[in-house]
Amino acid sequence: MGKLKSWWKDENDGSCLQSSFLRLYELSLTDCCKLTSFPPCPRVKKLHLGGLDENFQIVSSSAHKYESPMLRKVNVFENVSHLKSLPMSSVTSLSVFWDNKVERLSQVEDSFKSCSSSLRTLTIRGCENLRSVSRSLEYLTALESLSIIECPILRFAEEDADEDDNKPWRFLHRSLRSIELWAVDSMEILPQGMQYLTNLQSLTIENCWNFETLPEWISCLSSLNTLRVKCCRQFQSLPEAMRDLTSLKVLDLSYCKESLKERCQSPNGEYWPKIQHIPSIDTST
Repeated sequence: MGKLKSWWKDENDGSCLQSSFLRLYELSLTDCCKLTSFPPCPRVKKLHLGGLDENFQIVSSSAHKYESPMLRKVNVFENVSHLKSLPMSSVTSLSVFWDNKVERLSQVEDSFKSCSSSLRTLTIRGCENLRSVSRSLEYLTALESLSIIECPILRFAEEDADEDDNKPWRFLHRSLRSIELWAVDSMEILPQGMQYLTNLQSLTIENCWNFETLPEWISCLSSLNTLRVKCCRQFQSLPEAMRDLTSLKVLDLSYCKESLKERCQSPNGEYWPKIQHIPSIDTST
């Protein structure tokens, strides 16, 4: 609906349209490029926003800020700034897709602070200019699952040398159980701060073209039971510390270098003593 601007009439002429959706459970607003406002929806649990005016917000008919204690799942396309106008305190799942303008998640830092104790799942996908997730992840002390997909120039710390690369991960060590890094092309090695994630159970690194090796501190991930490094053509070695991952049950090295496959599979190979305790190993090419 390319011409729709608002559901509200001008309050100054006394004809304000007092409509709202008091029982609405799920709301999807997409490709209404001029829409700047929408009536309050106090019971909405699932909210999907995309292709809207930069100033879009769900408004309240009163002077109070819009609130929705029922809101649980939010998907935002193309403009992460929409989060600034949303009540985030009860959101458990957040996805940000295809925002090519956002460079740092700190641009919506207050939104992450608001859902610090509720957010369980965070997905960031297709943000081509995203450089940093610092000053955002560290607030999410209840986060259990993190997926970062197709963010080719992402850094895990601010460019400012005073920023601590370890900080975001230290605050996630109790809650975070799963990490997926897919097509994060600038990443050559895992951020050092990840060594604090002692409760991490699943780690997937896929289609990261410049990823070269796992660090020796991988042994610090004592709860890790599934490790996947897939379609990483520069990945060519496993660290000695692999032998200390005694909880590891699945090792997937699919579509990496052929030489790595040979060294993993051969009983006389370089890595056999390190991985022979793992019941499931996939080295498909």
